Amino acid sequence: MDKIENNAVDYIAPKSTQLLLGVSAVVLSALLFLTLPAQAAKGGNGSGGNDTTYTVGGSVTGLGAGGTISLQLDGTFSESINKSNGPFTFAATLARRDSYTVTVTAQPDGVNCAVTNGSGTINKKDVTNVTVTCSGDPVVTTYSVGGVVTGLEGNLVLDNLGEEISLGADGIYVFPTELADGASYSVTVSQSPAGQSCSVVNSSGAIAGADVTDVNVTCETPVASLAHLEGAGDSIMRGYNASCTGNTGFFDLFCYAGGDQDQHSFLDGSSSSVFSLLDRYISLQGNFSGSKAASMSGSEMTALDKNNFATQAAAIVASTAQPTVVVVELGGNDLCNRSSGADLYSDEEWRTAVQAGLDVLVNQLPDGSTVYLSSVPRVQDLRSVGLAKQSAESGVNCESFWASYDVCTIATANDTNFDALQERQQAYNEILAEEAISYNTTASTTGVEVVAEYQAVLLNSSTPAVGNYGFAPSEINGGDCFHPSISGQNKLSEILWNNNPFVW
Repeated sequence: MDKIENNAVDYIAPKSTQLLLGVSAVVLSALLFLTLPAQAAKGGNGSGGNDTTYTVGGSVTGLGAGGTISLQLDGTFSESINKSNGPFTFAATLARRDSYTVTVTAQPDGVNCAVTNGSGTINKKDVTNVTVTCSGDPVVTTYSVGGVVTGLEGNLVLDNLGEEISLGADGIYVFPTELADGASYSVTVSQSPAGQSCSVVNSSGAIAGADVTDVNVTCETPVASLAHLEGAGDSIMRGYNASCTGNTGFFDLFCYAGGDQDQHSFLDGSSSSVFSLLDRYISLQGNFSGSKAASMSGSEMTALDKNNFATQAAAIVASTAQPTVVVVELGGNDLCNRSSGADLYSDEEWRTAVQAGLDVLVNQLPDGSTVYLSSVPRVQDLRSVGLAKQSAESGVNCESFWASYDVCTIATANDTNFDALQERQQAYNEILAEEAISYNTTASTTGVEVVAEYQAVLLNSSTPAVGNYGFAPSEINGGDCFHPSISGQNKLSEILWNNNPFVW
């Protein structure tokens, strides 16, 4: 037994008690050893082993609306941020005793920004007192919005998000108020010109660092669709004697004396035996109408006293207010009414007459109209065709009728003038084609297109046209042996329908 000394009494503890005290001492020593590192980490000197980190931030004041600056955090770390007015905090974190420096690296033109408390050393807490104070008015770059107007006929009002401008002519336009970069724009038509429709392309978007110059406006005048047919022509257009089948019997004279047979006209004949141009139009567009009131038997292209082209053209434009197809069928009488080959109209006389009528039509017809010039038929063939008819059909004596009634004597009396007639007939048709081409080059300005049926022949000489078609004996009537029969009227309608490249 060991001896334990107490101040007053000497005491010797038992051996079991001594053993217990020894174990307790060992356990206490181990616990003290385990707690020392944590205590040292929490309260030790220096940054080694300390993983607590801190942030750097502050506030920005004084920037104008929408203004931003760029801030840089340097030191142990480097980071940039863009900031407007208000608090800011860099994302990077720093350890105790790390140094930091906050600087302004970019600011708006016209603005000066100063940093207070911008540098230091981290000392056991977040830095929140970096102050950036800005002053001055920023220089804001602005950009215009505009484009080009075309086709304008009247007053146009455009709107861009509440700002309106009024325009009265084609050309470049610009809205007075310029917009900042990134600002939105949306241009619309606030008011179109009377009778026009205007559309805007590239109408909306956002400013992207440059003037907007492609907000373009196109104005158009709606053109009513073609729905009317007019004729300028002579006895062929009036269906003269079309149904007459003979000229030797007493009752045959009643047919001849009847003259015009409008119901059998190739243009607008109402008879079911003729498939007229008007019928063909109606088959495609049911609301079509037609008239040949201006035409007259005996008319010429040239002579003023023969209800010529210019006279008929004036009557047509005075009677229609809608886009119209005008079919011009003249020229046979310009050949037949002459006494000899030497008396036939010259190129200049014919061309002048054609131009006089076209000038009236293209300058006064409504926009969207078409002038269609039929070629002059082969008058020079009438003698041979008539003789063939009288030889093939009983009750027909063409020679006797021609002589008795002076039917196109220059062509029917004999063959003396055949070559002269053929030369003039072909020249007249070529002039019609030339004038049509010339007038059609200004169709975009006049609003009226012009086409000559004989143009198809100039492109391909084998193309059937009124001017090169050889009428068969059955295609001239048996009364005067001159004008087309019902069959011939149908042939005219067919040829004219097939040779117009602009409309049909």
